[in-house]
Amino acid sequence: MHPKSSYLNPYPRYYASFFITFSIVFFTSLQSFSQTIHHLNLKESLDYGLNHHYSIQVAKNNVLKSKELARESLGGYLPQVNVSGGFDNNLKLPQTIIPENTFGPGTPEQRISFGSQFNSTLTAQVDQKIYDQSLISGLKARQPNIDLAHVIAEQTRENVIYNIASSYFQILVAQKQLELLKENKKRFDKILGVTQLQAQQGVAKKVDIKQVQVNLNNINSQISIVENNIELAKNTLKNNMGISQNDSISLT
Repeated sequence: MHPKSSYLNPYPRYYASFFITFSIVFFTSLQSFSQTIHHLNLKESLDYGLNHHYSIQVAKNNVLKSKELARESLGGYLPQVNVSGGFDNNLKLPQTIIPENTFGPGTPEQRISFGSQFNSTLTAQVDQKIYDQSLISGLKARQPNIDLAHVIAEQTRENVIYNIASSYFQILVAQKQLELLKENKKRFDKILGVTQLQAQQGVAKKVDIKQVQVNLNNINSQISIVENNIELAKNTLKNNMGISQNDSISLT
């Protein structure tokens, strides 16, 4: 008897791998198409934040709410008019039967309808409050409430402006720092090449190469940290402006 050989078809695994790779590429491309790139200077950043940040919208709604509550408190002391009306259409009026011979011999039976087919009613009532302490307190508090809502809205506006400006300049400072670090990296790359050449010629020592390499590694580490700080500062700026975290921003 020949032993049964176990043969696994490699194609299902290949197709599964292909499907997973295709799905990753497809959804990554779909996400990139849904992203929006915002090219903004400081003024444009401030304008966008003042128009789109949720706290600004909440503050504006609170101002409108305070005004509506003031109108409501004033309306409580105005005359309250209640008007009601009714209309009846009697399709079939009630009838009274008068027997025959009621009005003398030979008079026939008669059916007489009483009432009218259409009836209408109209009632009006006017109420006026003379004294209500709760309404008086509401009337006294309506203007301070409106003023307080305006003060909070202005404070919210100032906070949004400060947060956007602070995040914006933080990015600019980090980007400038990144430029300087990359310039230093180029310089140390050249120094490393020169030092290695000098070591080959016996002019420099291996410890000199290691020292330059340590400095270069430190610069690369600092570049990585600053790049992460820039990305974090951009996310903070997007949050302060009310921009979706899926979008990208570029400072101009």
